[in-house]
Amino acid sequence: TINGVTGYADYEQSTFDIGVKEDGTNRTLTVTADRSIKLKDRTIDGGSSAKLDVTLDSFNASAATGGAVIMNAVTINSNGGDIVVGGKAASASDYAFGYSSDSDGIYDGVEIFNTSMNSSGGDIYISGNTATDSAGGAGVQIYGLGTITSAGGNLYIDGKVTSSSTAGNKDAVVIGEDSNSQVTLSATGAGNISIKGDASGVVGATSGSRYDGVLIASGALIQTDTGNITITGLGGSGADDSFISDENHGIKLKTNNTRILSTSGTITLQGTSGGKTGSYGIYSDGNTMYIGDDSTVTYTGDINLISDSMFFTNTSSSRLQVASASPGELYIRPLTTS
Repeated sequence: TINGVTGYADYEQSTFDIGVKEDGTNRTLTVTADRSIKLKDRTIDGGSSAKLDVTLDSFNASAATGGAVIMNAVTINSNGGDIVVGGKAASASDYAFGYSSDSDGIYDGVEIFNTSMNSSGGDIYISGNTATDSAGGAGVQIYGLGTITSAGGNLYIDGKVTSSSTAGNKDAVVIGEDSNSQVTLSATGAGNISIKGDASGVVGATSGSRYDGVLIASGALIQTDTGNITITGLGGSGADDSFISDENHGIKLKTNNTRILSTSGTITLQGTSGGKTGSYGIYSDGNTMYIGDDSTVTYTGDINLISDSMFFTNTSSSRLQVASASPGELYIRPLTTS
């Protein structure tokens, strides 16, 4: 409370950069806010002589009803330190949460636009939950021209939807959709990539357009060397088909040149539909999309497509292509055994 006015503080970084002294000392930067954290056109640079662990920890005042992490044209380099955005999804509260009264009209839990993050071997955690009221938005949305790379570290993305929307989309994880430029998620060496989008907290919705678990689109690239790629998506459900106007796929791949690639790591897509007729556990619709390799690399790992319902649509010869060279194999199997 200041001068008799009570409210909750956001952290905004739009006029200054953050750097470290080059003296070989490992450091930690933790940014906390009652509500949201917003970074625009700025840099957080850990230098080159030591590690900088970076944590962006929003929504620390529960009465604030939400607190997102929003990045626009940001560069973060941690030089081997971990980067934590929103939380590590270690508990139900360990997420950034969308704020439906955001002054910029951004309702995502985590929104990352035209941004680059490089941990140079540290792990990267990105965890976001949609707004807990009836606003739309995504748990985690990453789009625009940007690269998120953990180098030899692991990359974890976790998005959740826990309430329905009165109108519009409310998805758990959205990567690349509506981008005019490629967004890249990568881990080199033995680094793994794990993406989980869970909209199954929406049960019996009576409004809203779309409740997808994981949506990857618009030429997004997800790539490892020898590390595994695991994508798990769970769609949200409506009271019946008439209440959700579009879809509730578990995992959806769409538009041209969307790619999930590796050199030898195991690639696993596991999806569960929210149940609307015409929605699937794993769904694809687009041209020249690839899982495994796209002729620029030779992939020798195993590919697992796991779901009780799958639909791959396109009459073009350049539709979704799933490929692995010997000794890799393709496994297609149901999620449930009965």
